[in-house]
Amino acid sequence: MRRPRRRRTTLLLLGVVGLLGLLVAAGCGGDDDSAAPAPAPAADPEPAPEPAPEPEPAEPTLPDYDKLQAQVDNQKLVPAFEAPGPAIDPSSLAGKKVFIIPILSQLPYTIHIIEGLTEALGLFDVEVTTFENQGDPAQWVAGMDQAIAQESDMIVLLAIDPAFILPQVQAAKDAGIQILAANNFAQGTERPPEVDELVDAYVNMPSHNAAARTVDWTIIDSQGAANVLIVTADEIGPSMGIVAAIQNEFAAECPDCTTSTVNVPLVDWATKGQGEVQSALVADPSINYVYPIYDGMSGFAVPGIIGAGSDAKVVTVDASQFVLQMLQEDDIVVMDQGYNLVGVGWSDADQIFRMLLGDAPVDPEYIISRIFDDTNVDETGTPPVANQGYGDAYIDGFKQLWGLQ
Repeated sequence: MRRPRRRRTTLLLLGVVGLLGLLVAAGCGGDDDSAAPAPAPAADPEPAPEPAPEPEPAEPTLPDYDKLQAQVDNQKLVPAFEAPGPAIDPSSLAGKKVFIIPILSQLPYTIHIIEGLTEALGLFDVEVTTFENQGDPAQWVAGMDQAIAQESDMIVLLAIDPAFILPQVQAAKDAGIQILAANNFAQGTERPPEVDELVDAYVNMPSHNAAARTVDWTIIDSQGAANVLIVTADEIGPSMGIVAAIQNEFAAECPDCTTSTVNVPLVDWATKGQGEVQSALVADPSINYVYPIYDGMSGFAVPGIIGAGSDAKVVTVDASQFVLQMLQEDDIVVMDQGYNLVGVGWSDADQIFRMLLGDAPVDPEYIISRIFDDTNVDETGTPPVANQGYGDAYIDGFKQLWGLQ
């Protein structure tokens, strides 16, 4: 029994020795040319690429507050008179008949313009008829028919887009009546050809400039964090251009500011306006400014803000007396930019005189706006008074231009 055990041990030893020999031969390669070449050592692995660095967060684009403040400050100054054209003598126009059709008789905007128009035309005994209406286009048509029947010399479409009543405008032209489209287009707006063919002259408003400066004021006041609800009335001629000017200025000067819009047609201001504003504020409580593009809308925008329990502020344009008083008395209306609407009426009268005299109309007429906020609103009076806060340079300026001084 011992011999088989030794044999197994011997075989195991021989196997171990043979295995070691193979390992040594493989490791050294040996001197035999017929031996297979040793495999090439494995190449070092490629180092793993380093991870790309995390991009640096973009620096926020901050508004240029110095530029914006300079533009706002300039528009807060009392306007200086700038003659719109050469001197004229309207003294021969006594007895001429001017028929005024406002977009809405109860609108403070039109009330004050008509006040200035009547005042200036009265200096030369021009007869003025004002057609009362509630903003219904059917009523504007009736007003045109009445103006034609009265054989007026001039029809003033005050803040009415002539495109809404083109057949009646054509009828007036056929009757030999001149047409002035007053305060219904913004300066720089391209009018439709069918309107340009029939309208004899315009007095355009610097609405886009006023919109841009109102935006600048809002950017400064919000320190670049404005979320603005723009309240518009799309059927009113200048509205879409004004809204575009607002949005363009925000995009250019405050990329982090946001805007949204709600459309309230003129005929719905009294009945639906408050609800539209209130619903928008409830839907988005982060809205911190409401911008009615015509300050007459503030009459429903402010109750809408209160009803929503919002802290939003109102910035707007036109400087109607009741809105300036709100600016003085509460913390909701914080800025209103006005055109001196009585002075606008004088500018309209200047264009009427030139047309009735057969002179070339001027473009643009003299209209300059002024920003009012807490720093200067008391210059309009306490309580505010129309035609106050703008100085009286336009009165002496036009009188001198018309040969009265």
